[in-house]
Amino acid sequence: NLLSLLNSRADLFLVNLFLSPASTGLYVIAVQLAERLWMLSQAVAFVLVPRISAMHRDPEGRARLATRSFWFVVGMTAAAGCAAACVLFWLLVPVFGEAYAEVFEVFLWLLPGIVAFAGARIHANAIAASGRPDWNVRISAGVFCVNLIGNVLLIPTYGIIGAACASSIAYVLSAILAYWLHGRLDL
Repeated sequence: NLLSLLNSRADLFLVNLFLSPASTGLYVIAVQLAERLWMLSQAVAFVLVPRISAMHRDPEGRARLATRSFWFVVGMTAAAGCAAACVLFWLLVPVFGEAYAEVFEVFLWLLPGIVAFAGARIHANAIAASGRPDWNVRISAGVFCVNLIGNVLLIPTYGIIGAACASSIAYVLSAILAYWLHGRLDL
């Protein structure tokens, strides 16, 4: 959990380090809007863990449930993300002004990672419920390193768009690793 927190906040610290407080403020707004899309995956994961844990005698059923839940969460999060992007496109500048226009672009760059990480949460919880929480720690450590390096490389050149790209890359990597490792579980 600590690594996940660091992973999701490292970009904020680095944006503040490399850029201005105004850029940090715009980035925080985009991140806060994007992270609201994780509410569904948090709820599904919360309900799913006890159910998957209880299915220890049915590994195939457990894998099917986790995979169905993964695709449900990814689909619903993607749909909600598209709806949020449409709302932001039409309302952001008229309501808040031209100074906030970059928030929309940052939100769009964050969106693939947000959707992917929503699915990663499902598989990470399935991995933990299967008795291998150490795998999640390894995934989080690797993803944190990728996120940190990506932010250091991209923020100075691309600003808050670079931070959003680095975060999305890290979140997509997390989803790929969790999906792959969940498929490798010796159930």
